[in-house]
Amino acid sequence: ATMEGGTAAASTPLAEGEGPGRSVGKAPRTQEDRERAAQDKIDEALSCSCVDDLKQGPCGAPFVKAFSCFIKSQQPSFEATDCTVGFAHLKECMIKHPEQFEDLAEAFKPKAAEAADE
Repeated sequence: ATMEGGTAAASTPLAEGEGPGRSVGKAPRTQEDRERAAQDKIDEALSCSCVDDLKQGPCGAPFVKAFSCFIKSQQPSFEATDCTVGFAHLKECMIKHPEQFEDLAEAFKPKAAEAADE
């Protein structure tokens, strides 16, 4: 037995921005609106002081380009964005300028002394 009434609505995909907790009026409707919304997310992410050091120095521009691409790729309508080239340039820069990333690398190193004490 099929249930009448709710089945058609349940199988109809929601428009972008519709759904629980979302206002239909706030969804970017045009490509220009989606681009602007993605750029706003990028600007917000890049304004974080947590990436200030990465934006400076010889790898600042490749970092900003790769990070911006990553943020954009996380936005609706841009999931298929290919960031491979940007991250390849960042990797090349990191190899050429490892000194820029010493503090970051140090932060991610396992604490050998702490592990030995346990």
